[in-house]
Amino acid sequence: MEDNPVSVIKRDFIKNLLAEDKREDGRALDEIRALDIQCGFVPRANGSAYVQLGNTKVIAGVKTQVETPYNDTPNRGNFMTSAEMCIMASPHFEAGPPKIEAIEVARVTDRSLRESGIIDMEKLCIEEGEAVWGVFVDLEILDYDGNLFDACSIAALAAVMGAKLPATCPKTGREVYAKDQPLPLVKTNATFSTTFVKIGDKTLTDPALYEELIADTRVTMGVDPKGNVRAMQKGGFGAWTVDEIKTLRKKAAELGKQVNKEIQAAVKRAA
Repeated sequence: MEDNPVSVIKRDFIKNLLAEDKREDGRALDEIRALDIQCGFVPRANGSAYVQLGNTKVIAGVKTQVETPYNDTPNRGNFMTSAEMCIMASPHFEAGPPKIEAIEVARVTDRSLRESGIIDMEKLCIEEGEAVWGVFVDLEILDYDGNLFDACSIAALAAVMGAKLPATCPKTGREVYAKDQPLPLVKTNATFSTTFVKIGDKTLTDPALYEELIADTRVTMGVDPKGNVRAMQKGGFGAWTVDEIKTLRKKAAELGKQVNKEIQAAVKRAA
């Protein structure tokens, strides 16, 4: 991604609004943007979801295939997340191999899902040491208007929760299940990211593009439905105090309940 310069006028405008606890789009400082989730968006994928968070748009697709397990986890399935920034999504995205921003988005999304333990990896084992299911989550950014972390994380979780393993093993052609089976999930561990930024002494939830670009620091938290922090990522050069992090964890847990209901409803609609 190229540098994203923000004019002095735009920067001052946002900061002057924040001095009055206002935001450019009219939201409260701790309010997320409008969220739309559509599961089953790509019928030929094993699982998929389209998410629009404000004007940020993302598609997540799940692919499952039979693989050889890793030597140190012979009875556990494999899992991987990747992200691609479509050059049409922003004038600042460049063609070519994944840039550091795409890699970071993929890793933060991957960590939130992986560390939550929402997928029972041992139940993805077909034959110990020989064959396991591999689950791959691909993220495609369609339109970038800030906070890719949360949009991608929500899309990935929704896609995983609606994903199914094929009845017939693609490798052997043998019938593994009587019919397509849902991924073995621990739904009480459903975890996705909530992102906060600090501009001066103001903390904002779900930053839009220009808020994100002028932020002093950022923190992204993956909090499960029980309020446990499963993953965390800091960005920017500023700092957060311990008390601020504790407060944001509680806020992430509150928002998580709201968003999790929307994810569950979207999965149910597509079933």
